[in-house]
Amino acid sequence: AQEAGSVAAPTAGLHFTEGLLQGLEQKGILSANVTLHVGLGTFEPMRTTEPREHQMHAEFGRVPQSTANAIHECRAKKKRVIAVG
Repeated sequence: AQEAGSVAAPTAGLHFTEGLLQGLEQKGILSANVTLHVGLGTFEPMRTTEPREHQMHAEFGRVPQSTANAIHECRAKKKRVIAVG
């Protein structure tokens, strides 16, 4: 995690070590970051059989302009964008 605010550890990308990211970059595969502050609702059990009735806590997400630019550039070149997390 780069900044405080989430109620959970950033586990989705734990397997992306600096060495792995460097190896991917050497192969021409770039990465870009987003911020997600997970809310307490992530751990709230469902108490209804209808998912639409389940109330979630708010979460905060941010996509930096540099990440948005990288995604747009990649798509303009007809390359793949793969989200992890």
